[in-house]
Amino acid sequence: MKGFRDRLAYFLDNNSTFGRITGTLWVLVAANVLFLIFSMPVITAGPALAAMYHILLKSMRHPDDILRPFKEFWIGLKGNFKQAIIVWLGFLAFMAIAIFDIDYIQASGNLGFMRWPIYLITGMVLILTSFLFPVMAAFESPLPRLFQNALYFAARNPIRAVGCAAAYALPLALTYLDLQRLPLYAFIWSTVGFAVCASLVSQMLIKDFNRFLPDPNIIEDEED
Repeated sequence: MKGFRDRLAYFLDNNSTFGRITGTLWVLVAANVLFLIFSMPVITAGPALAAMYHILLKSMRHPDDILRPFKEFWIGLKGNFKQAIIVWLGFLAFMAIAIFDIDYIQASGNLGFMRWPIYLITGMVLILTSFLFPVMAAFESPLPRLFQNALYFAARNPIRAVGCAAAYALPLALTYLDLQRLPLYAFIWSTVGFAVCASLVSQMLIKDFNRFLPDPNIIEDEED
């Protein structure tokens, strides 16, 4: 009986395989739900995205710790709110202009060649933005410095840079194109979808980030 209890205790331990899987799933679900709640007023989606990256990056740097997602999300939200909302509003404004320009070019019928420069610039902005939010969550710096850091990490590995942007773009495009399975996609996005995409980006960046983060804390915890 004692042996059974010991095996059960090990099976349920946070450091066991089962414990790590359930812990990771808990972090993903909690981060995703919090991101969706704080993104409902679309204007705050940028700070919510930075806060989600704060949770995911910290969970990767502290795999043996029991993470408190709600507290960590709030820390990430407060610490990056101003900078993240500026970046997010700038991104929304750029995308609105790009979409308007593409629609205008398609309607005119004579300026089709102008689409390609717009596509190229839009792709570069998507890549830069996909790096800005994890960089923001990992490093405390003024906004100009964050842009420099994002450009640095993107330029270090152009293939990875495209992969980081694709981690969001491809699943969202698949959701849009495959309307027959929309209820399934809606369930995935509402439970873990956004967090899984952010986790993929974080996995691609964490090794490079660790080279510049000797302190194990990504962002110092602040008492409420």
